[in-house]
Amino acid sequence: MTATSSEVRLSQLLRDRGYWRWSIATQLIRLPSFMAPIAYVLVSIELLGSPKTGGLLLAVMLVAVELSAPITGRIIDRLGVVKWAPRSLAFSAVARLLLAGLFFIKAPTAVLVAAVIVFSCIGSGAGGVVRVMLGRTVSDPMLPKALAVDSSVVELVIIVAPFAVAFAALFGGVGPLVAMALCTGVGALLFRQPGASRTVPPPEPEPAAAEAETTPEPAKPTGSLWRNPRYLFWLLVAIAFGHLLGTAEIGALPLARSLGLGNAMASAMIAALAAASATAGLLYAWKGNRIRASNTAQAVVLLTLMAGSVALIAFEFSLPLIFIGFFLLGAFTAPINTVRSHAAGHAIPAHRQVEGFAILDTANGLGFALAGLLLAVLPVSGMFAAGVVSTVVVLALTPLLVRRPAGR
Repeated sequence: MTATSSEVRLSQLLRDRGYWRWSIATQLIRLPSFMAPIAYVLVSIELLGSPKTGGLLLAVMLVAVELSAPITGRIIDRLGVVKWAPRSLAFSAVARLLLAGLFFIKAPTAVLVAAVIVFSCIGSGAGGVVRVMLGRTVSDPMLPKALAVDSSVVELVIIVAPFAVAFAALFGGVGPLVAMALCTGVGALLFRQPGASRTVPPPEPEPAAAEAETTPEPAKPTGSLWRNPRYLFWLLVAIAFGHLLGTAEIGALPLARSLGLGNAMASAMIAALAAASATAGLLYAWKGNRIRASNTAQAVVLLTLMAGSVALIAFEFSLPLIFIGFFLLGAFTAPINTVRSHAAGHAIPAHRQVEGFAILDTANGLGFALAGLLLAVLPVSGMFAAGVVSTVVVLALTPLLVRRPAGR
C-alpha cells in the first residue's frame, strides 16, 4: 500500500537528497530568466552605449519562448525526457555563451537577435522539463509538499536575481550573460547526474474514496490535450492566475504614482506580495495535506479569493486596504500554484508531460502579458478590474469543463 498525501510529512521531503538536487538544479535553470530583464539592458548599455538593443532582445526572447515552448516540449517528450532534457539545457547554455561572445565583439543587432531566438527556442521547454523531473524524483503523495516548498524558494530566486547581475557585472561587460550560461549549464549537469531522477512511476488514478484529499481527482487523460476538458480547465486557471498576478506586479508602480506615492511604495507593495507568497508556500507544505477539498474545489476557492484581493486593490479605498489586497493576493499565490501544478499532472497523458506543462507555462505567461497590454489601453483602476473580470469568466466556465462522473 502506498502512502497518501495526508500521511507524508514535510520532514520526509526536507531529508530527501534527490529533492534538493532537483531544487538546486531548477533554481539555477530559472535564475537566468529572472536575470534577463536587467542583464540585457545593462550589457547593452555597457558595450553598445544604449539600452535599446537590450530591450529588443528581451522582447524577442519572451516571444520566442512563448511560441516555441509547446513544440520544444513535444520534441523532448518524443526523444526521452531523462536523456534529452539535460542535453537541451546544455545546448541552451552553449547558445547563451555564444550570445555573450557576440556582444563582446559588438556583432550587428540582427545577429544578436538570431542568437537569442536560437537559445530561447532550445531552452523554452525548461518549465515543463523541471516539473516532469520533479515527478520522477519524488513520489506523487509527496508532490504537493515539494511544489509548495518550491513556490516559496522561487521567491528567493527572484530576489537574488538583480544582485546576481550586479555581482557578475563586476567581472566585465558580458559577465552577466556568462553567469546566465553557467547557471544553465550547471543545472543541466545536475539533472544529468546519476540519481537526479529516480523515475518514480507516473501517478495512477485514485479510487473514488480518495477524491476529497489533496491528491487530484484524475480524469482519464485522452491522447489530445485540446480535447481533454480537465486539462483545459487547468489551462484556463493558468491564464487567470497569470493575469491576476501580472495585474498586481505590473500595476503596482502606476498605481502608486496615481495615488501620489513614490517608487518605494510600489516596491513595498510587491514585497508584501512576495513575502506573503513565500510564507503561504511553507504553510501549505506543512499543513496543506489536512485540507479535504478536491483540487478543483481548492482552485475555485483560491481563484475567487485572489479576484477579491485584486478587487480590493482596484477600489482604492485606502492605502492600508491596498496593502492588505497585495498581501492577501500573495497569500493565495503559492497554494493555487501548488494545486494547479499537481492536479494538471493527472490530466496530461504520460507521453506528453513536458509539452503539457510547457503549454501551461505559456498560458500563465500570456495571462501575465495580458495585464501589461490592458495597462496600455485602460486606466490603472480599469486594469485591475479587468483582472477580476477575466477570473469571473474562468470560474463561470468551470462547470462545463469539470463534471463529476456519473453515480457520484
